[in-house]
Amino acid sequence: MRIISCVPSISELVFELNPEFLIGRTKFCIYPDTIKSVPSVGGTKTLDILKIKALQPDLVIFVREENEKSQVDEISDNFEVKVFDIQNLNDSLDMISAVGEILLKARQANSLICKIKKQRTRLPFFEEKTVVYMIWQKPWMTIGDTFISSILTEIGLVNLFSSQIRYPEISDLQQLKELKPDFIFLSSEPFPFTEIHKSKLQEALPASKVLLVDGTYFSWYGSRIAHSWSYFESLIKT
Repeated sequence: MRIISCVPSISELVFELNPEFLIGRTKFCIYPDTIKSVPSVGGTKTLDILKIKALQPDLVIFVREENEKSQVDEISDNFEVKVFDIQNLNDSLDMISAVGEILLKARQANSLICKIKKQRTRLPFFEEKTVVYMIWQKPWMTIGDTFISSILTEIGLVNLFSSQIRYPEISDLQQLKELKPDFIFLSSEPFPFTEIHKSKLQEALPASKVLLVDGTYFSWYGSRIAHSWSYFESLIKT
């Protein structure tokens, strides 16, 4: 099976379960480091269709949230595609199982799922504290009803924007002050927040705890989830 994965977290999963099957990835599929030997086919939303055609895959994997429908449709005219719709942790576990079947590694995939489920029983960690999870600056943007929000719920946090769709903009920091979140998480992706941003926000919102967080542990659907719980525990101690 010759597979191209157009989703960073699924590329990591495929490479972990059966790396010989992966013949193409996006330029954002950078984990593990050895995956960089696999040819790149562009960005998640800017795929190089000609490169994909040249690789002649048996299957191209997408996620509805991360890839452009027009490109998925174009590729599906020539190759078999699998499009996952992942809204929460259960959807992610279903995806891991399905990918395991595709890769002929069902037993290994099931072992990974069992590990994640076992770690899941250690939750929640944060005891219903409120949070605003920031993903962009200029304009300020956060996350609404998304996979990330479902993970925040899993670990006991209340996303103050969970009732909104996708990625709402925040008008200004005054809006955040009025919400009085217990935590403000500054994600490492897609915008690379730094200590400078953290200091400025902490100064503007002294009543909230501002933390820089590794966004991959909140937004990646695949094998990385098995390592997320220890990371979440470390955040509590920060």
